[in-house]
Amino acid sequence: MCLNAIICSILYRMEPDRVKFIMIDPKRVELNVYRDIPHLLAPVVCEPKQAANALAWAVKEMDSRYKKLEALGVRNIDGYNAIVCSDQPHPKAMGQQLEYMPHIVIVVDELSDLMLLARNEVEESIVRLAQMSRAVGMHLIVATQRPSVNVITGIIKANFPCRIAFQVSSKVDSRTILDCAGAEALLGKGDMLFSMAGAPKPIRIQACYVADDEVECFANYLRQQARPNYLQVDFSNSLDDETTGEREFEGDNLGESLAVGTTESAMGGSGASRPREGRDEDDPDVIDELLVRDAARVILQARSASISLLQRRLRIGFARAGRIMDILHERGIVGPSIGSKPREILVDPEEYLAELEDESQMRF
Repeated sequence: MCLNAIICSILYRMEPDRVKFIMIDPKRVELNVYRDIPHLLAPVVCEPKQAANALAWAVKEMDSRYKKLEALGVRNIDGYNAIVCSDQPHPKAMGQQLEYMPHIVIVVDELSDLMLLARNEVEESIVRLAQMSRAVGMHLIVATQRPSVNVITGIIKANFPCRIAFQVSSKVDSRTILDCAGAEALLGKGDMLFSMAGAPKPIRIQACYVADDEVECFANYLRQQARPNYLQVDFSNSLDDETTGEREFEGDNLGESLAVGTTESAMGGSGASRPREGRDEDDPDVIDELLVRDAARVILQARSASISLLQRRLRIGFARAGRIMDILHERGIVGPSIGSKPREILVDPEEYLAELEDESQMRF
């Protein structure tokens, strides 16, 4: 229940372009409720081999992010994203196509199964991520119902300063988690001890309760808002260096190709995203006129003008979405940038949508 409370708390506050999840659920029934939500980087991982490969991918993504931070001379993800979102050019970013770097939360529901079947690979990846990933916006949440030294090894425990213990059966289990006794005397029903770096002793607090039907309703709501953009990486196979940092695409399975054609937007409108032929996808300055029209349609249907909206609906990078927004501003459709808030829509949405529809019919 606590795991659901933590996940739902993050999902309530963060949009899909701000935070992404990789969920590992060896038991297949705990995290499957979050299947196909737009915040997922990949379908919920259930097989131990796939879980080990997913963690290995996360390590490579961490290394890739550090190289990007090094190139811009910043120390953490906040500094990087500040440069990406800034309207002012940065000297070290000239000539580069920078994209917003979302936080990634990796949730492992049952560590004991993974340690039993792929101990070396899983332990190495978890330790590396726990040691270094925070600065680049990658975070680990690891849970287990069997707190033994074979599962929570010394090297893993040493790299997790924040720990939560619920009611356990013995002082030995309590010491395995918290390095002190006390969890064996808890009352259950969310009664827990929370240990964090710098605290002299664990803090006793009450976890909030989130019912299963509430989680299901919330996940259904998220699925109605947008489809997930999955990584173009197959966790069933071992990863090589070429898979690091590959771009995302929409699909129901890893390795699935995009279907070419018109896709309806999440707001129920007509084609909001169409793959274009003969267009340079890597150059943000090369903008297809039809893509601009699709962007205008997305913004007017959603009654919201933001770069993150265009990224999600059109499945394009930050630089290209920003260039399209500039074009719409030049044409008087949206107002100027006002920081992190959506831009003002300057035209009547119904009238402009009707004009776009008429032009589309005349063209075809």
